[in-house]
Amino acid sequence: MSLTPPNGNKLVTSCIKKVSGQDIIGPILCKYSLYTSLLCDKSHINSLILLEWLENAGLIYRARATGSAKSPLSHYADKACFKIYALDVGLLGAMSRSPVELLSLGDRIFNEYDGAFVENFAAQQLIAHFGQPVLYWRSKGGKAELDFLCDFSGRMYPLEVKAGINPRSKSLRSYNMQFSPSVLARATLLNLKKDGKILNLPLYALSLLPDMVSLHSTNL
Repeated sequence: MSLTPPNGNKLVTSCIKKVSGQDIIGPILCKYSLYTSLLCDKSHINSLILLEWLENAGLIYRARATGSAKSPLSHYADKACFKIYALDVGLLGAMSRSPVELLSLGDRIFNEYDGAFVENFAAQQLIAHFGQPVLYWRSKGGKAELDFLCDFSGRMYPLEVKAGINPRSKSLRSYNMQFSPSVLARATLLNLKKDGKILNLPLYALSLLPDMVSLHSTNL
């Protein structure tokens, strides 16, 4: 559905103001899913128009939910359920007015806002290196949610992104129980290592995701 603004000039001005404000920050930093079924509520129409304009301008990305692990993933995406990511973590930091001192406080920036900066970084890397829509897996009923589900040449790559060095992987286990893939990928601050079916990939190596998962699969 295309949302055409009733007054272009006013909407552009509104977009500029809200990009530097807090309106779009909540969904990103809190990492909750949004439902466009709110279209039925006229009070949310302007917000949805704003989202489309920001997306078309390349300032935000929408990651749509899917409950499937079939290719092509985009065919099974739920267009009514999505999360928002900023163009890059620098823009996200500026939009959220995060203090620059965070950058000099060790790994604190990775843990701020429950890891929202780390997840945004991962989305940014996946889009930049692979140029495909970002999707995430959501179980029926929404009890489990996996950060990303990538489709490379018809193969599904479940990916969970964690801040810190003591990650737990409840969502990966849920996905594994339902689909039993050969490899489960997890990106953290840890170095490259294998833990059973779980391949831990350093955050800085996300661009190598398909190659590393393929290599891990052949060595199982």
